[in-house]
Amino acid sequence: DSIKVGKPRDVVKAVKYVAETEGGFAVVSDEEIVAAGQALPRKVGVFAEPAAAAAYAGLLALLRDGVIPEGATAAVFITGSGLKDPQGVLRGLPGPTVIPPELEAVERVLSQ
Repeated sequence: DSIKVGKPRDVVKAVKYVAETEGGFAVVSDEEIVAAGQALPRKVGVFAEPAAAAAYAGLLALLRDGVIPEGATAAVFITGSGLKDPQGVLRGLPGPTVIPPELEAVERVLSQ
């Protein structure tokens, strides 16, 4: 189910499966999800919608908290393209930079 759903229909199955496999859950903020969504294209070239970036945000939180040890191998499945929810992806990004139509201005911005 989507993370926007107030009461996921498979929550009982999910909790049962996590308990049976001795797994766990990670709690991340909206800000952490947005940051993870912005980091994915830079780090691995993956453009993910926020619900998919939540998985990567969870991995980062588990690494930060020491639940997953540094140097461990982990996989994150990103199943939702950023094209699925472009408005969600754009949230938290700065607006476009306005550059005067002059070569010097463009060079100045590109050199920053």
